[in-house]
Amino acid sequence: MRFVDIIYVDDNHLNRVVVEKNLNPHFSIETLETIEELFVVLKTYVPKVLILDWMMPTISGLDALSMLRSEDRYKNLIIIMFTARASKEDMVRALSLGANEYIVKPPHFPEMVARIKALLRQQRAEEHTRMQNQLQSYETLMRGMTHEFNNIFSALKLTLQFYEKKGASYLDDRLPEVMDFLDRGVKLVKDLQALSSRPRRNFEEVNLALVCAKAVREYELSCEDSWISFQFQGDTDSKQNLIFGNADLIHQVLINLLSNAVHAVARVENPAVVVQVNCSEESGAKVLVRDNGVGMDPEMLKRIGDLFFTTKGSFGGEEFDKRSGTGLGLSICKRILSDHNASISTKSAPGEGTEVEISFPSFYGSAV
Repeated sequence: MRFVDIIYVDDNHLNRVVVEKNLNPHFSIETLETIEELFVVLKTYVPKVLILDWMMPTISGLDALSMLRSEDRYKNLIIIMFTARASKEDMVRALSLGANEYIVKPPHFPEMVARIKALLRQQRAEEHTRMQNQLQSYETLMRGMTHEFNNIFSALKLTLQFYEKKGASYLDDRLPEVMDFLDRGVKLVKDLQALSSRPRRNFEEVNLALVCAKAVREYELSCEDSWISFQFQGDTDSKQNLIFGNADLIHQVLINLLSNAVHAVARVENPAVVVQVNCSEESGAKVLVRDNGVGMDPEMLKRIGDLFFTTKGSFGGEEFDKRSGTGLGLSICKRILSDHNASISTKSAPGEGTEVEISFPSFYGSAV
């Protein structure tokens, strides 16, 4: 197999000849007859663009699309469905499964070439933006780590200097504060490890409502703030609560969000935190985490999820009842949710509380 820009799979020989003749002046192209041949090639080489016929024997182009989109390796591969099926329903179905473009046979080849070139330009622009964002995130991470660890070690060094001058009695009095600095350092290291490592890919059927209910109950039992009202709303027995994911990682996301919510309600009257799960085959699964806390102004809301930005404690924000944060919690949540093809959004206003919404894709359309 030679390295090419485009691989085109179609069981019809004449179609392969015509497409190759019209695209070859603009791109290097290889044609294949079956999806089985394609999977053999993809083990060693991934092209820039894959064009799939829909109706083929044994494995259809649509089935191949679904299988490819279930694997991380192919998430950036441009896939074009090229088919005689011209209905809007078929187009929507293919695009929903992850096709980048849908072209009906017979095509106007100059337009087809233009569409492919546009997709490649868009991919290059997205890759450039992704690299710039990664570089910016790395620089932010390095600055944040330097700042936080400098604070921790400076405080420990100062404590030891006073210990040398004043003796063991000084350290006895300062021991709780020293332990607090050490705990912060350990937590920061653990958060950095969680942020930098890829989540385990042992995904399976998960009852989202059951995971959320368990997280709420565990947090409520472990929380010293017994005056806070915790509520869970959802049907843990419904089969519509099924998603495809990792229960432990989703539990971690819920615990991080509950921690933020508890911090937000720490100084309001009648504090309440509500976790609600709504699932349907059509719209997927949604988790809402609401609190009636202090809320956030628009400028603060824009920074939520930025590395090392926190509203809790001496690591960057206001401290309530000795709570502190590292500013990595929501970044970790976003990392986990990205691997679940889930999105997260936040609504908030000063004095109006905060609502965080997580949207998971429907289990019925997920790759299992």
